[in-house]
Amino acid sequence: SFEQDGFTHFPGFVPPPLLARLRELFDQLLVPDAQTCKVITAAPSGPVVTNIDLLCHRGNLAALELLGYPPLLELARALCGDDLFLIQEFAVIKHGGDGVPVLWHKDMVHRRSGTCFTAGIYLDPSFAGDGALQVVQCGHHDPRDICALMHEPHIELPMQGGDILIHDMMLAHASPPMHHGLLRRVIYFEFLSAAQVAAERIYP
Repeated sequence: SFEQDGFTHFPGFVPPPLLARLRELFDQLLVPDAQTCKVITAAPSGPVVTNIDLLCHRGNLAALELLGYPPLLELARALCGDDLFLIQEFAVIKHGGDGVPVLWHKDMVHRRSGTCFTAGIYLDPSFAGDGALQVVQCGHHDPRDICALMHEPHIELPMQGGDILIHDMMLAHASPPMHHGLLRRVIYFEFLSAAQVAAERIYP
């Protein structure tokens, strides 16, 4: 389904004890202070944190524990090979009524010499019709740019806390603002293979 549709959903992927530690981590990180790793957005209720970068060395280190969770590494190895490595680790947070969308985009544009994927680990539910992720199914094989793909039919992917959704970095996706829910926290890990990086000269 990952190869055909561009995404795969694994319900209940994160064990409840680790999920609880991750939520505790965000209790600390969602304070809208001046740390440069955070994006602070003005919302009707006041400033809120909508993005956090470089999670794995902060707070109680639950994000680092998640990165080292064997089923997640097994999944990454199956897709990227034994030379997999992490290229980004960050979080996107939605607050009910903050009015902040995630606009249509692709995570990377590349020449497909290898598999690149993004893993979204949901700490909270994401409901249909209220800011859930939208994707252009099978669009990861469509060579057109995002301005064309964003007008194609799309499907919505509701999630529960503890679920993981993996998607091809070339998959067009977006999410509208969340109006009714209180909080939606998603951790994102992005993986590549060293062979692909070398072939495409992505990094020095």
